[in-house]
Amino acid sequence: MENLKILSSTQGFSKHSASVQNRKTSSFIFRTSGSMLYNFDDFDIKNHAGELIFLPQGSSYTFKTLSDEDAGYTSISFQADFVDDRATIFSLENCPETNYICNHFPTMWNLGIQSEKYQCFSLFYSLLSYISSIENMSYSDKKKLRIVE
Repeated sequence: MENLKILSSTQGFSKHSASVQNRKTSSFIFRTSGSMLYNFDDFDIKNHAGELIFLPQGSSYTFKTLSDEDAGYTSISFQADFVDDRATIFSLENCPETNYICNHFPTMWNLGIQSEKYQCFSLFYSLLSYISSIENMSYSDKKKLRIVE
């Protein structure tokens, strides 16, 4: 990923269902509670609490809640140049920054203080490093990680 520009960060609860056509920005959405089902043209993704979904710019999809519990989220919208821009789900159980990002990132970003924005970039790059380490594991290593989790 190159030419990163963080645009916004929010927290809240997802609508029970909606449709998105030609998404304007890329986003990481951390599911903090509940479960969602995202339907793309050729595949579906279930997003549960504790997971991160990457939604690329330009994607079109529908989503709906899968649980009676409200589907809470923390999102980070951004622009960047990607090698692979397919919607993807990641488990963040072992990512040390997850709780801090979910609980503080939107507040820090929206304060507008430069030092807080630098900290947000640091957290974002730590998250990318963690995701990259998972993505670059061999198949057998991923299988072992799932057993350990």
